Parts: sequence; C-alpha cells; structure tokens
Amino acid sequence: MILGQDYLLRDDIYDPKKDETLPVELMVPNYEGVVYRYGKVNIVEEEEDDSARIQYLFDVIESGSHKTEDLEKDKVFMEITGLVLNSLILEVLNSDANGKNNNSEFNKE
Repeated sequence: MILGQDYLLRDDIYDPKKDETLPVELMVPNYEGVVYRYGKVNIVEEEEDDSARIQYLFDVIESGSHKTEDLEKDKVFMEITGLVLNSLILEVLNSDANGKNNNSEFNKE
C-alpha cells in the first residue's frame, strides 16, 4: 500500500485533544472515501513457527457508500486495513533505521 496512492492520512480531521491516531482515508477501488482510525494495536508472536500476527481495533469515521456494519464484516476491507497498517509500521521502522523522523520515544506497555 502506498501513501498518497492507496490511502491518505487525514490530519485535517485529526483533533489531538481527543484522538490518539490520525484518520486514514482509503483510495482503493470499492472503498474510496472510507475513513477510519486505528485503535489499539498488538503484535502477537506465534510460538509454533516464530511468526508474528498483528491484532488491531479500528473505528469507521466515514463509511463512504458502505454501511459501517457491512465494513466490519467485510473480509476484503479487513485485509486492506491490515495492509495499510503494515505499510505504516514498516514506514516508521524504515524511518527509524535510517535516522529520519525519529523524534518520538517508543513506550512499551
């Protein structure tokens, strides 16, 4: 997923006083105009094969031409939100590895 092509970060509707994360607007076919915000994100390590799985919550802010309830059950939509989250995580990791945009502390819970 590519920022600016597949999705946008909607800082224009972000309120730092009440929002913890930036809203994301999808630009991919069939989901154009859907805006959502990630909630809690966990990375769960699988003991059997040393792989990791991302678990996350999200809130739909604008459902576009869809019903919010339908989006929450839509496997393709869920896959897209996972791909966007993966892209965002990799962007942060790559930025930190290159010494760029590393102006925030990482807090473990």
